[in-house]
Amino acid sequence: KLFSACLSQGLKRARGEFAPFSGLLDKVVATKVRDRTGGRLRVLVSGGAALPEFVADFFAALRLHVLQGYGLTETCGGNCINHPDRIDNRTVGEPLAPAVEVKIADDGEILIRGDCRMIGYFNRPIEAMLRDPSAL
Repeated sequence: KLFSACLSQGLKRARGEFAPFSGLLDKVVATKVRDRTGGRLRVLVSGGAALPEFVADFFAALRLHVLQGYGLTETCGGNCINHPDRIDNRTVGEPLAPAVEVKIADDGEILIRGDCRMIGYFNRPIEAMLRDPSAL
């Protein structure tokens, strides 16, 4: 019952709602969960698939915030992530660098432009040329 109450009050606190017992329940219950993660963990990073909102809410209630991100190893690695001060669980956040441009094409494809793009493999110029002839 204490754990359920901790989640309920913690989620209300995380959403900026009235949660008069969140501090007490956080000290009694949530600190034990955070201690199991080493005690200093403040954020988690999630990528690879959309994170269900209830999962992000669960962690936020325990004061463990999930930063969702986006990137493909084969093209440009991580290039977008939620900022710890501007977490929006419905998005993968903002581009990591000002020089990264991200846009959604009419057909839904994610388009990324910037120096972060992978244009070839180390010591494999043929593959690089096939991907982007101007790279050589």
